[in-house]
Amino acid sequence: MYGYVQEGREGSVEMRQIAGMWFCALTLPVGGAFLGLRRRRWWRKLQRQGVRRAVLPAHLAAEGLPWGIAAVEVYSLRRALLPKLLDRCPSLSGKSVRLAAPYVTAAVGAAAEVLAQRARYVDLQVGRGGEALALHLQRRYGLAVGAVGTVALTVDFGSGSLGRCIYLGEDCAARQQVVYHVEKLAAVGVEPQEQLLSALFGAGYLEKEEIQVKTILFNA
Repeated sequence: MYGYVQEGREGSVEMRQIAGMWFCALTLPVGGAFLGLRRRRWWRKLQRQGVRRAVLPAHLAAEGLPWGIAAVEVYSLRRALLPKLLDRCPSLSGKSVRLAAPYVTAAVGAAAEVLAQRARYVDLQVGRGGEALALHLQRRYGLAVGAVGTVALTVDFGSGSLGRCIYLGEDCAARQQVVYHVEKLAAVGVEPQEQLLSALFGAGYLEKEEIQVKTILFNA
């Protein structure tokens, strides 16, 4: 079961349903005597419910780790939403893009196919399996593999690329912020936190078609 952690005046652990999915919701107290002791007690209660992953504000992530509770990963969601992320960027038609990854995985291959259908040139900066992927793209799409001119955008799977990038590696949440809108969450006053969307999507309570990408914050 997933947890859902927030802060409030009084501590509590209770079941909460969001978009049809049940979460074990923890409210951590923020004031009063013996605050550290009281917060540890509430973390322990969440741990005893079997929660190992939770929707966690960034400033609480380190506090949950001693209890074996980590934030919900979001890279799977971002990889699934790559076409929608690209829709928020200028058109890639006739341009060069770069795909950077340490090695080929199913997700890297899927991203390469998406880029091949949008850009004229795909520069594959991929380690193990990269040559086979380049050959596949050439045969299927007649694609010119390699950069010509300025690279308009890089899709990065954890290679530490700089410049204008969409990050899809496991550390993507720390590298880049994406802002979403989900109508059925907005209708009930629930903020579309990326970790929440990832949990709902991964469990089948939210479809890609229901998720709107509003903004990608680029570092450069």
